[in-house]
Amino acid sequence: GVLDGALGMTRAVQTFQQRLTTWACQPTLYQSSDAASMARISLVDTFACMSIGTGERQSAVMSQALEASGDEGRVHPMGGGRACSLYGAAMLNGTRSHAIDFDDYEIPGSTHVSAPIFSALLALAQLHDVSIRQVTDAWVVGFEAIVRIGTALGYGHYEKGWHATATLGPIGVAAACSRLLGADPAQMAHAMALATSSSAGMKSQFGFDAKALHVGMAAEAGLRAAMLAQVGATGNIDIWDA
Repeated sequence: GVLDGALGMTRAVQTFQQRLTTWACQPTLYQSSDAASMARISLVDTFACMSIGTGERQSAVMSQALEASGDEGRVHPMGGGRACSLYGAAMLNGTRSHAIDFDDYEIPGSTHVSAPIFSALLALAQLHDVSIRQVTDAWVVGFEAIVRIGTALGYGHYEKGWHATATLGPIGVAAACSRLLGADPAQMAHAMALATSSSAGMKSQFGFDAKALHVGMAAEAGLRAAMLAQVGATGNIDIWDA
């Protein structure tokens, strides 16, 4: 795999979080030759889903709830509309991205992987001077985190009733946003650990507005965890191998 090949280390030498964060925080991210192009395809696809999803009921509900709560700021949601706070924009982006349920899907973790990750990254990128390559590198990091954890959990996680996009999504978003923010391995590890406290969502919500809202909440939760870790908040980083 990318992580083991890049670092040349065995599981006996480093824990999962050490291997992942050491790889993910390299100045130049080691990745497969087609990863960057696939990330750009996913970015275009996810943005299209956000744009189409803007007119859907779930997106309207999220937008109305944010406005009613007094949420405002300088981050513009993808698809247009009133500027929101950083977290509000991530939530609205995420809801829009999954409103029509056409966003991309990966098999190992049984998640709609790009929707929560890009929803947070496209909000965060408006407050930082970053390139498209930096955004797509961050997506690769978030994707790898979700696929690795999803592979470890197996399909049984989804089969038992968990909406994996809502449980694994915040963790991948935390890793991706940490990468974009220039976090060090320790900060990324704590961000991912903090994000597990927001891992929630049941398949029994399918068929209701909640399914799309799960993606918005996953984007917001992972982004919030990354921001907390950036200023020193900590979590139990040893949970992965417990």
